[in-house]
Parts: sequence; structure tokens; C-alpha cells
Amino acid sequence: MTAAPEPGAGAGETDLADVKRRTWLAAERTWLAWWRTGLGAAAVSIGVGRLLPGLTGGALWPLRLLGLGYGVVAIAVLVIGAVRQNQVAAALRRQGAALLVDATHSAGVLPCDVAALDPDFLIFPTYKWLLGPYGRAFLYVAKRHHGGLPLEQTAYGRRAISSERAPYLADTAFVGDARRFDMGERDHFISMEMASIGMEMMADWGAEPIAARLGALTERLAQQLGDAARAGRISFPASKVRSPHILSLGFPGGVPKGLTEGLAAQKIYVAPRLGRLRVSPHVYNDDADIDRFARALLGAIR
Repeated sequence: MTAAPEPGAGAGETDLADVKRRTWLAAERTWLAWWRTGLGAAAVSIGVGRLLPGLTGGALWPLRLLGLGYGVVAIAVLVIGAVRQNQVAAALRRQGAALLVDATHSAGVLPCDVAALDPDFLIFPTYKWLLGPYGRAFLYVAKRHHGGLPLEQTAYGRRAISSERAPYLADTAFVGDARRFDMGERDHFISMEMASIGMEMMADWGAEPIAARLGALTERLAQQLGDAARAGRISFPASKVRSPHILSLGFPGGVPKGLTEGLAAQKIYVAPRLGRLRVSPHVYNDDADIDRFARALLGAIR
């Protein structure tokens, strides 16, 4: 990514520090940043209001009052973030900018209503939550962009190009819908069929019961880790402020060295993410899986 030269800068020169600053500021204005701040405040609320009183042995009401304050801040930030997301989308449209939604961790579990949000583009892979293969991703393109120029110039993105009939280049104009943006080698039949079956299965079950099932699994895990959380050996957001399908675990000093490798040796696979552990069960997991993971994790951090 490059930036336009600032006034007075030489032609072709780029202020790399300014590029970094602008990129950082843009990232901090995303909806995800609001959620991160809200969940962080919620974690502090739990720590101050529930854990510290038992550890310090001092007066309870000041810490619980402070914890309640952080809880109010957390709720306020999450609500403001949701409002701001809609405001940002509206502002982008007024300025002629495009709204791109990364639905990687939403599609299949959380609502993705393109009619309500009206994004310019929404993209998601199938391997995360749609029971599909690697190498397959899908892009929603709003109708107002169907006249755009695709990155890949494919035969099936044109009206009539075929090596099986003459003339070969019968009509080189682009097709009139989002198919013009299809990737090269789109018709890889094995992975396309796998992706299709996964998405159809998830759509048939519905996002709401899937979210409820996964929420029950993550809540079951949270309950089994409750004593460790109260002892300060582990932390995680309260159920009311987290997504139903992901439980993010924190540890004093970050993820213990060798933890993920030790779990993997027991055929338990979790993802370390920036000092935390992401636990993301899916519909193929059951209560026994959660119980086995809890026992292994608690045994490892004892």
C-alpha cells in the first residue's frame, strides 16, 4: 500500500511513518476495535469486581463498585460500537467510498444480512465455519458494482468466449452480473462440490440453532474453567459479551510455553492468538470433547 505524497514532498516519495500512522488509525476505527475495547473492559470488570476481592482480603465494596463501573463502560462501548458501525457505513456511502465486510468468522454462525447492512462487498472463506475446504472463498458484490472491471480476465466472465465453437471470441463483453468477478479455475469440481454441500448443510440447519449449540458448548467449557478463573490462573469474557462460537482464554503472562504442543499431542487442537488461546468448537464437537479439553487444559496449567 502506498500513499499520495504530502504537499511539498518530492514526486514519488512516500512518508512511511505517515502511512503506518494512517493505517493504524484506520484500523482503530473499525467495529472490531470497539468490540475489542468493550471485551477488554468486561474482562477488567470481572477481574476487579470478582477476583481481586478474594485475593486482597480488604474491603469488598470499593472493588466491586469499580468492577461495576468497568462493566457499565464495557456495555456502553459495545452499544456505541454497533451504532458507529452503521454510522460509518452511511458515511462511506455518502463519500462514495466502498464498505468491505470480512465475514470470515461470521458466515454460517452469526447473521450476515446484506440487505440491512448494504455492504459494497462481503467476503468469506468456507473452511472456517461453513464446513468447506481450503482454497474456496465467496464474494458478495452489490448490484451497483456489477459493471466494475474484474481483476481476473476469464472466458466465463465474458458473454461468449468458447474454444469449442467458432468464432472463438463471439462476444467479449463482460456478463452483466457478479459472475464477471469469478476467480480463475472456478470450476474445480471437487472443492466446489465440497463447498456447496457444506454451505447447503449449514443453511438448512440455520444460523440460530447453530449459534445456540456452539454457545452451549463454549458455556459448558467456561463453567468447567470457572474455578481456575476465580483463582486467577485463566480468564475469559462473560457470555453476554462474547460471540457464541469462540471462547478466548487469557493467561497471566501469556499462553504458557509448550501448552498448545502438549494439547496437540493429545489430539486437542486450539489456536494461539497474540498471547491468548482461541477455542472454537463446531457442530462436529460434543460435550465429551469439551470435557476432555477442560481436563487436559486444567491439568496443564495446574
